[in-house]
Amino acid sequence: MLAADFQHGIALSLKPTQPGVQADAISAGGGDGEAGQTGQRFMFAAGERDAGLQAFAQPGSHLQVIKADGGRVASDAEQKRGEEVAESSAWARKIHCRKVTITGCPAPLPPVFFGYFIGLTEFIMSFTFPPHAQPSLPVAGSAARFPVRRIFCVGRNYADHAREMGAADQAEGREPPFFFMKPADALVGGAGEVSVRYPSLTANLHHEVEMIVALGAGGENVAVDAANSLIFGYAVGLDLTRRDIQAAAKAKGHPWDMGKGFDQSAVASEILPATACGHPRQGRIHLDVNGETRQAGDLSDMMWNVPDIIANLSTFVRLEAGDLIYTGTPAGVGPLQRGDRLLAEVAGVGRLQAVIV
Repeated sequence: MLAADFQHGIALSLKPTQPGVQADAISAGGGDGEAGQTGQRFMFAAGERDAGLQAFAQPGSHLQVIKADGGRVASDAEQKRGEEVAESSAWARKIHCRKVTITGCPAPLPPVFFGYFIGLTEFIMSFTFPPHAQPSLPVAGSAARFPVRRIFCVGRNYADHAREMGAADQAEGREPPFFFMKPADALVGGAGEVSVRYPSLTANLHHEVEMIVALGAGGENVAVDAANSLIFGYAVGLDLTRRDIQAAAKAKGHPWDMGKGFDQSAVASEILPATACGHPRQGRIHLDVNGETRQAGDLSDMMWNVPDIIANLSTFVRLEAGDLIYTGTPAGVGPLQRGDRLLAEVAGVGRLQAVIV
């Protein structure tokens, strides 16, 4: 790290540049001078994450960002006196960074640090290729979307499904349900009919209808009676399974991620906020394929209810806002073919329509 104390009490802390990497210059000046006139310049590599710029200046001083070729990309950011927090996306765009946070610090401070703290995060961030889109789902009654962080699934949470999968110990309660995961970018869904690609390397694609819990807050070792406070809302989901690949992996004692975590294996409806539907503990859950009911059950048949699921899962990992939990499926899972049309419903939560293409 490079660090310097400037005239008028300005300090900069920057990561050093990497040779041969295009860089920009930061110049800082005193309270009664134009930025760059009384300050010094440091170079840092474009693309350095969290460049570490920290400027403590006297009230009224300025900060200026100058391109390495001398071309100016931003006007001075005049600091304002007082305890104030603001995020200036317009200024962030001018200086090619994602966010600028100007935070007023309470006075009095030591004279050398008297002033205000400016933090530039992810300054001039660059990537070797464009970042992938954030997986998300629409929210009923809102223009905002729900960003998805991780997808957890509960295995064999309905006794009748455990029996049809040959898991008698779980069906009789001698073993608890278990968890597995799908990657967030396996998600496909939304309002209206969702097109789902028939996956490669399988001749036995199975449907599993489930209620999804969408978390709006996180925690670890969450108490059962506090679990509902983490929930943002609920959705209807399909956990699609390449059953032949899963069975072959099980027979060899191998992980069965590729049977569960393939592209578009997590299908979901829009999310209904809990403020609109409460916290369903009972109600019909069913799936129709081409107008014929394949799966039907009741949420009350879950071996672990939703608060139990959240509490138990939070002992394994820290949960966070954006996590989805597929809560298990009733009996009746079976194969799908291209052209099949699916209608999944959870009473009080909503419906999901999908077509296999």
